[in-house]
Amino acid sequence: MIFYFLFLLVGMITFLFSVYELGKDDMTFIRKNVSLDGLFTTAFLTMGVGILFARVFYVLFHFNSNYLNPLMFFLIFYYPGLSFPGGLLIGAIFLLFYARRKKMPLGHTVDYFGLALLSAMPFGYIANAFLEPFSTYKHVFLPVIVTALFTIGAGILLPRTHRHELKAGTLGASSILVVSFINFLTNVLNRTQAGELSITSTDIVSLVTFLTSLIFFIKQEYILAKVKK
Repeated sequence: MIFYFLFLLVGMITFLFSVYELGKDDMTFIRKNVSLDGLFTTAFLTMGVGILFARVFYVLFHFNSNYLNPLMFFLIFYYPGLSFPGGLLIGAIFLLFYARRKKMPLGHTVDYFGLALLSAMPFGYIANAFLEPFSTYKHVFLPVIVTALFTIGAGILLPRTHRHELKAGTLGASSILVVSFINFLTNVLNRTQAGELSITSTDIVSLVTFLTSLIFFIKQEYILAKVKK
């Protein structure tokens, strides 16, 4: 159990470090007077909201009256259980509203947080190996794939965003889109292999996240197309 939380902690630190590294010298943030303190506050709040609602969704999907006890609900170390799709959906929605309220550059904020999510995801996949039967696909192959996607996004696509070849926000939306689709596909494949042909509440949340990020992605690309004309 301790290794599960250790890898989750490493993932959280990686998320925060990635947000810092990606956003520290961004000229758009500097022009908008968005400080690193403000960026970090946004990262902490988004991560906190995401973890809280990951717990809430887990309790809803695996309801047990014992979870009505605040100690059992909040002591995740002793009573583990987080719904990543639920945390991702509510965390993304919170980020959009909070960034707008604080008048942060929305597109750039979404890009950096989306890439930071990709950088942290491999540790989450590895952590799950300590709670469920080992799967080469889920606990080895997926971390490698997501790490490759982060490398491509940060090393190739992000510079294109800075050169205005990609609309700000497109990269972040596509990151969330890919993560939610992978999560949905993985869950469906696992149940199919077990002979279960059904759609769960977790799948529905993943699909909602996927569709929401897809709409944002299309909107951003449509705006870019109009600008280029």
